[in-house]
Parts: sequence; structure tokens; C-alpha cells
Amino acid sequence: MKKIAIIFVCFWLLTGFLVIPVAAEEGYNSICSGIDAANAIVENKVITNATAAVVYELNSGTMMYSSNIDERMYPASLVKVMTALLAVENRNLNSTATVTQEALNAALGSTSAGLQAGEQLTVLELLYCMLTGSANDAAAVLAVHIGGSIESFVGMMNSRAAELGCTDTNFTDPHGLGSRNQYTTARDMVRIFAAAAENETFCEIFGAVKHTVPATNHSPERELKTVNYLMDKTSESYYDSRVTGGRTGTASDRSRCLGVIANAGNMKAVAIVFGAKSQFAADGYTVEHYGSFREISQLLNATISSYRIAQVFYEDQILAQRPVSNGDNDLVLSPAGMQTVIVPKDIDLSEITYRFTDAGKIYSAPIVQGSPQGSVEVWYGGKCLAKAMLVARNHVAVAADKRVTLQNSSGIGTVLLVIVLLIAVGAFILYARRVRARKKRAARKHSARRRRQYE
Repeated sequence: MKKIAIIFVCFWLLTGFLVIPVAAEEGYNSICSGIDAANAIVENKVITNATAAVVYELNSGTMMYSSNIDERMYPASLVKVMTALLAVENRNLNSTATVTQEALNAALGSTSAGLQAGEQLTVLELLYCMLTGSANDAAAVLAVHIGGSIESFVGMMNSRAAELGCTDTNFTDPHGLGSRNQYTTARDMVRIFAAAAENETFCEIFGAVKHTVPATNHSPERELKTVNYLMDKTSESYYDSRVTGGRTGTASDRSRCLGVIANAGNMKAVAIVFGAKSQFAADGYTVEHYGSFREISQLLNATISSYRIAQVFYEDQILAQRPVSNGDNDLVLSPAGMQTVIVPKDIDLSEITYRFTDAGKIYSAPIVQGSPQGSVEVWYGGKCLAKAMLVARNHVAVAADKRVTLQNSSGIGTVLLVIVLLIAVGAFILYARRVRARKKRAARKHSARRRRQYE
């Protein structure tokens, strides 16, 4: 009897392994989402005279456009965005900073707000001087005030960049005058802009077209005006209503970089260009047209003005219903969480298709509610836009009046079950025959002994 029990235990173990559902992969995000995305939604060439460019949509976390975004570039005044980020994160904006000679020496001979040693301004006013007026002396004053020295503050800048995931960035000063050792990439700069964009105070200052700095102990009022013409309504050639904030920069070769925050519909994006070439007059110095502004507008036309955010996975969504061979009801599948994707603005959402990885999968009870059951992909125009884990929306118990069956469209489950049954039955018959043979041999021996007793 022990051997018979072992045979049936093996049988049930074999069938049990055959019906265990395959575990799903975890942690899916949009295929084109995240700053680390290898591809972008818009694949056509958009920029005409910039070396590197990127458009990153903040609300959905989607890389919309990228060109040479991992190439090292000189950041120029885009460095000031990191300086501003540290200022709003580490200091009371109403605290007073005193201008030091150390700070003034670090910005000699460059664009300044005319600050004087011993002058006192709030951190807030210094931020306006730096971001709206592009004042390098204000950046240096903030650095000394926050870090204690320029060198210490630069260390803070590089540490914060590393925290944000910047892998190819090195800062050497707080304003962008710098050296050859100061560099970044378009991808890393997006990380910094995205972090700064989360701060309301930063966005307010970043979007100021004009600002009046109150009189100080050494200066009357100062009037500041942005040099980001995309935000200036009086600059008819460049004004772009989508741009809500920005920072310009000029490299030593006179190429320009520009980083902006822009809105259109339900989209909010960071757009950055490096190495944009300007057109100069015959004298070689007068700028006739700034290429960086044109490039940014072209990027925004091709991205946030041509696309929109669509929700493809949402709470309580039912994506599929699957039969369960021995269950008391069907299995209902839902996405593990809500998710949005970027799609063309005029798209018919009925053109979006879902592809499931559980095709042909054998489902067998019990199935626990919330357990992973494969994955689903969202496709449009030959491109996978998003991927999500599938989870069981309901619990499926074993039906009391059903036997375990293994069936799918290919019939493979049935064949395997029949093979297992045949093996079990064959083993049982073989064992029964051996038992019967042993009994016959024992009976013959017993009869022989009895005959010998009577002879």
C-alpha cells in the first residue's frame, strides 16, 4: 500500500507543476519614458544648426526628442540653474546675504548686476539678478553665502548633480564662466531642470520677464529684463507663448545654449539646445538672428504642440477575461497601475492596440487576487508606447464539481495529462502484477511444504 500511495503522490505533484502559472516580470514603465530612455517619440530630424537637443515631457516622464544628448557640452550660463536649485533648497529666500570681495573677484569682467562689496541683498533678490538679469556676480555671492566659499559651493553642486543621476557632468564655478573642465550633457541638464521645475519659487523667478530690485545699502533700485526673447512679447521675431521660463548661455566659440520650460495643452516640457549657431552681420559681431531661439520653437512645434497625453492604463480597468480550467469562475485581468503615454494630437484612440504576453498560457485555480499574470504592451504605428504588468482582478477558487483539466488552444495540456495518467496507470498495473506473482509463488511454496509433511 505504501508504494501505491507514493505513485499517486508523484502523479499529483507532476500535474501540479504543469498548472502553476508563469510569474510575470515586474517594474514596467513606458518604453519611451524616463530620462534614461534609449529612444524618443519624435524620430524625424527637427533641429537644423544645433549640436545637441532634447525635449522631455515632465507630466508623463517621456523622452519626446533627443539628438546627441549624451555628448559632452559646455553649459555656459545654464550652470546658473543648478546654483538656483541649491539656493531654493538650502536657504530662506528672505535671508540677507552680504556681498564679499571674494565673490566679486570670481566674476570680474563679465555680466553683472553692479553689486558692491558690503552690499546686502536677500537671497530672493540675488536669484532675480542671476536668473532674470544673468548676473554672474549674483551667482558668486549666492555661492559664498550658501557654501561659505566658491570651492565649497562647487562641491555642493557636483554632489547634488550626482544625487539627481547626472553621470557626465562636472561643475567648476556657480555661473558658467568656467574652464575646459566644466561640462555636462543635454540628458544630465534635463535632470537638473526637472528637479528645479518642481519648486514653485524657482519657476516664478525663472519665468520673470522684468523685475525691480529694491534699493539696498549701496545702490538705488535696479531694473532687470530677461535676455530670453522667447518670453519677451516685445521681441516679435522670437516670442513664443508656450515658454514659461528659460536661461540662455553663450560659449567661447559664440555658439549658444538655451534651456526652457514650456507648456501646451496638458503637457509640460523641458527643452534644451546646445551649440546653436547665430547669424552675424557683415561686421562679424552684430547678431542678426539667434539660432537658439529658432531651434527651441521648432522643437516645441514638433513635440508638445503636435502630441498630447493619453491615459492607456487606469484604475479598475478590465483588459481581458480568461477561462480557468478548474476554477469556479473566469479570471479577469487588469493593469498593475495607472499610466499615460504620449500620442499624436489627432490620433483616434481606437487605433491603439494591446498585445498580451499570456497568449496560450494555462490558467488553473487557485489564483490569488492581485497576483502577477504576465504583461501587456500598448502599440501604435509599429512602436511599443507602454508596457504594464497584468494582475488578477479577482480570486479564482477551485470548483467543487470539476476535476483538474489542462486545456489550451493547442491541446498540449491534454496530451501531457494523458501521458502522466498513462504512466501512473502503467506503474500501478506493473506493481499489481508483481504483487500477484509474489502471492502465487508463496502459495506454491506453502503447498509444497504441506505435501512434504504428509509423505
